[in-house]
Amino acid sequence: MTQASTSSKNSLISILLLAVLSIIWGSSFILMKKAMFDEVGMPIYSAEQVASLRIFIASLCLLPFAVPHLKLLRSKYAPFMLISGLIGTTIPAFLFTEAQQVIDSALAGMLNSLTPLFTFILGVTIFRVSFDKRGLLGVLIGLVGAAGLVFYNNNGPLSLSSHALLIVLATSFYGISINTVKTYLSDIPSLTISALSLVMVSPMTGIYAWASGAFTVMTHHESGLQGLAYISTLALFSTAVGLLLFNQLIKRESALFSSSVTYFIPITAILWGLMDGESLQVMQFLFIGLILLGVWIVNRIRYRV
Repeated sequence: MTQASTSSKNSLISILLLAVLSIIWGSSFILMKKAMFDEVGMPIYSAEQVASLRIFIASLCLLPFAVPHLKLLRSKYAPFMLISGLIGTTIPAFLFTEAQQVIDSALAGMLNSLTPLFTFILGVTIFRVSFDKRGLLGVLIGLVGAAGLVFYNNNGPLSLSSHALLIVLATSFYGISINTVKTYLSDIPSLTISALSLVMVSPMTGIYAWASGAFTVMTHHESGLQGLAYISTLALFSTAVGLLLFNQLIKRESALFSSSVTYFIPITAILWGLMDGESLQVMQFLFIGLILLGVWIVNRIRYRV
């Protein structure tokens, strides 16, 4: 096989990974919503219960893959795996469910598009990667779009949405995790990173789920098992499988290219939201357009992670 054909094959695999991840993660917002509320909008699981159960179930799914590599938890890689599990997965899971008690799943998917911008900003400021100053234009455009989504109000003058800011914070945590995996864990197989990072946080999430009454909801709430089905789907695909595929993508490509999956996540999230009866305004599409334009500009520059 020639070098050109090998490169083409690798690019195709990376694009396929992006496509699959965009569908998996784009569907996660509606799954979180369905786990928290039934068909008439009545609460099932709390935001904290959904988040803790999601991570705990995902860690159980990956536990068999973690056991053969537990010795790595005593190595120099352990702190970086903890960052991946805690900052890159667990805390954002809580932030997203907390936010989606108030904001629509489609809007959550839109704001998730900030991830590549934070990957760029944090990569330059904290991880000391090289960059082209023209990329700052993309960052500024993207941040204007994000500010518009955070402050836009359908019913009147602009007002600050603290719940939208929770998602902005989550995307900044994603940026830290992506750069960490790319910089410090490039020698570790993606499945091992995914499994160990979740196993490290599983005790705290399992205890939290139990203490918050999540297991009581399963057995006593009339929609408890239905909500659990949504959480389990979220845990298996959006967290366990999604994290595995994403870590594989990070190892194949640059951190910035990998974070570009958020180009496509809003499309899936918006489609699910519209099918679930959510409404979107023209201004919101304008703001998401600005975010994606900013991400596109940042991706066009020469940026190596």
